[in-house]
Amino acid sequence: MKNLYTINSKIEVFPENRLRIKNSKSKLSENYTIIAKVSDDISKYYAKFLYKEYGVFLNPPEFGAHVTISDNRKSINLEKHKQYLKEINNRKIKIKCSCEPYLHWEFYSILVFSEELTAIQQHLGLKANPLHITIGKIADKSKLPSLLTTNLF
Repeated sequence: MKNLYTINSKIEVFPENRLRIKNSKSKLSENYTIIAKVSDDISKYYAKFLYKEYGVFLNPPEFGAHVTISDNRKSINLEKHKQYLKEINNRKIKIKCSCEPYLHWEFYSILVFSEELTAIQQHLGLKANPLHITIGKIADKSKLPSLLTTNLF
């Protein structure tokens, strides 16, 4: 894929700021969230662009800019992977990002490509979903229907 740029990320295994959502209906009772934290400047940059060019105001990602490796919907065998999880925690990884934001549900995101992050998902027995960084959630729901049918890019 063309028009990619490289950024830094840092793996966070079971980040503390995600514990408050662990008992939601779609989440497991244990915390199995693993993310690759990236600079919040990425989300801010794209949010500013979307607002300036299209008048779309986005609420920032609740937990800051990140790539979700494990979203807590599937359990991880903690006994089996205890050492591996220790090894990957705080690991710094370079990832490639698409330049073009896209809309899914009420969120704008950018695609992320990383063989290392995909390998982590596979090693832990997780389904390798397309990786992305959420830019933000559309604040004004009244703009949502027209945005869903409009290709901004």
